[in-house]
Amino acid sequence: MSYRVQLSLPAKKQLDRLDQVTARRLHDRLKELTFDPFSIRISKAVKMEPGQRTSRVGDWRIIYRVNEEDQVIMVIAFRPRGKAYR
Repeated sequence: MSYRVQLSLPAKKQLDRLDQVTARRLHDRLKELTFDPFSIRISKAVKMEPGQRTSRVGDWRIIYRVNEEDQVIMVIAFRPRGKAYR
C-alpha cells in the first residue's frame, strides 16, 4: 500500500527555493514516507498539533498530515529546525 504526496502551495514554493542537494534529500525522504508515513524510525507526531507529523532531514523538518482514506500525505511545510515548531 503506497501513499501519494501532495504539497501545499507554501511547501512547494519553499522547496523550489532550496538548493539542489537539500531538495534532493527532502524528495528522497518523501519517497520513504510513501511506504509508511507513520514509521517511528523516520517520523514522529507533533504534540502541539494533533494529527500532524514531522520528519527530520538534517537541519530541515517536513511537516505533514496523513489522510488514510484517500492514501494521501499532505505536506504542509518544509522548515529549518529552529522555525519548525513555532
